[in-house]
Amino acid sequence: MKTSLIPKPSRSEIQIKFHACSLNYRDLILSKGLYQASIKFRVVPISDGAGEVTAVGTGPSASGLEVIMGTLGKNACIRGISIGSVQQFNTMNDAIEMHKIKPIIDKIFEFEDLKSAYEYQWSQKHIGKIVVKIPQ
Repeated sequence: MKTSLIPKPSRSEIQIKFHACSLNYRDLILSKGLYQASIKFRVVPISDGAGEVTAVGTGPSASGLEVIMGTLGKNACIRGISIGSVQQFNTMNDAIEMHKIKPIIDKIFEFEDLKSAYEYQWSQKHIGKIVVKIPQ
């Protein structure tokens, strides 16, 4: 792993600041070269991530549609989510708190130990989620 400057997105690209991501089996087999499709381009193995768009590439005539289509062309998936009303959100949080619902977290890794997290998942010794902290 190395530290790099964050390049500005070019035309038809977006920049996303990730706040959370999950470690999925697809990411694991992709990193080991065992994924069903032979991927020939540089890939960041994040099947599920949540974040915010922090920059949008511009150009002489880059429209919003061009940016979205260019991003989708790079095998990215953009989804808007409907989270319901504020009342539904509050009801859900009350139920989670009342019933003391918590995810099962097997192990937490620092981002610098990402390789160890992948190795731990590959060992299949985990029960529950494997969490990787993303530095802010």
